[in-house]
Amino acid sequence: MKKIFTLASLVCILQPAFSQKDTVTAKASLVHARVYHSYGAELEHKAKATFIKGIQILIVDDVALQPDLATLQVNCGDNVSILSWQHRVFYKPAVVQPTRKEHDSIPLLQKEINATENEIGIGEDMIRRVSMLIENNFTTPDKKNISSEEIVKLTEYYTRKIADTKRSVYSLQLKRNNLQLLLSQVRLRYQETPVEATDEDNQPKGQLILAIMSDVAGPSNIGVSYYTAKAGWVPAYDMRIKSLDNTFSLVYKATVSQTTGLVWNNTNISLATQNPARTSGMPMLNPVYLREYVPQLYSVMEKSMATKGLPQLDATKQVEESTIVPANVSAYTTLSESMLNINYDINLPYTIPSDGKPYNITVMEKPVSARFAHFSVPKIDRNVHFVANIARWDSLNLLPGDANIVLDNTYIGKTFINPAQATDTMVLSLGSDKRISVTREVVKELTTTQVKDETKTSTYVYEIVVRNNKKQKVNVKLQDQYPLTKEKDVEVKLLRNGGASVEEETGFLSWQLDLEPGEVRKIRFSYQVKHNAAKKIAEYR
Repeated sequence: MKKIFTLASLVCILQPAFSQKDTVTAKASLVHARVYHSYGAELEHKAKATFIKGIQILIVDDVALQPDLATLQVNCGDNVSILSWQHRVFYKPAVVQPTRKEHDSIPLLQKEINATENEIGIGEDMIRRVSMLIENNFTTPDKKNISSEEIVKLTEYYTRKIADTKRSVYSLQLKRNNLQLLLSQVRLRYQETPVEATDEDNQPKGQLILAIMSDVAGPSNIGVSYYTAKAGWVPAYDMRIKSLDNTFSLVYKATVSQTTGLVWNNTNISLATQNPARTSGMPMLNPVYLREYVPQLYSVMEKSMATKGLPQLDATKQVEESTIVPANVSAYTTLSESMLNINYDINLPYTIPSDGKPYNITVMEKPVSARFAHFSVPKIDRNVHFVANIARWDSLNLLPGDANIVLDNTYIGKTFINPAQATDTMVLSLGSDKRISVTREVVKELTTTQVKDETKTSTYVYEIVVRNNKKQKVNVKLQDQYPLTKEKDVEVKLLRNGGASVEEETGFLSWQLDLEPGEVRKIRFSYQVKHNAAKKIAEYR
């Protein structure tokens, strides 16, 4: 049973007392990243280490720079108890790169070493020759013993000579040894650092330092997991439409970014729609008391921010447009749903650097049941919009996000998917269809204004013309309106609706037109406004 004691200071107390052999280092490998919507990720690492029996320090390298230690979980096996832990940011010592000057000095050093060794040889040869002279001069050539006075003089002379020569040889040997050491250091730097250090080597690394107690000696598997806020994902979509058979498929994508301090190298990634960092507390009402209003002084910038809101950065705009969908991408994605969260497990390794840049991940592709139609409000916009009506859209598990529109493998624009709508059918604009034209004009000869008995009567007549320039039959929904009034002395009357469905509460007029190829349809509607001639009414068109 693993034991964990919250003795955060124990590591600082114990670590200086341990020798190097009592400190175990393990390199953590990132095996899985569960990335949460907007921000946050849970990282899982694995490592291996060999423990000695007893208390020791375990250093786990290559963890995130800013983990949430309140969520840290470490498992070293049943026979290992974790006494305490701490996190630190470790900076790798800079590697001293050999200079060009040092490289050029290698032959010079070798030459100087050779010269020194030659001088040492000369000195040692001199010592041997002097020793031979002393031995030969103890007797005369005719083998008669020399006098004691001569022996003393010879001994003093040769002793001084040998001593001076030995001191000189010793100094030369020290010089040679220092030169050889310097030469080996220069050569070693060129052997160990043939390539300049990479940017990754110069980056700070996160470390976990744990005081542990192992009941047995031997190898052990280590598991580490924790939450960090330095990552996140936002959704994006590709809406792929084929006009021949009106089929519609939705490609789910994710834009992932991270600054955890780790390179997610060939890592399996899961995408979660919920974020555990967000508060889950229930809302509570507090009493509200009225008080006198005191006007606040605002600067020009504060007023602008109050009306426009804070400027927002759109991460998805930085991503290069991509309409490439890997074949059978859905086969690698498993969807699991709980009461509060949807999790997409992607069984494909991804590499995401710790640079904060957005990286696209294709999650899955789904066929969508949609009814396509054309829609136009010529009073506001004379374009005819191609729209998709999606029923039971709640089963698609959508999040707000931009969507690329790809019609017949051609990128035609963007739209925004907003699932925060209460209707049963989601309406998505797929862009304007230039092959259907619509105009809206005032019929001037029938639009009149008369004044009689201090009463002003204005009659407005409009004509809408729709032309289908396509080679197939289309359905177009038109919308227009007539004005409403809340004034008792102003009367508004719809004279002619042109066959529209009328919503009297809103004044909206709607037409459903089925147009054959090349067909032109004309629609007229009119209304009348009566009011006192002395009263000015804003002209409505």
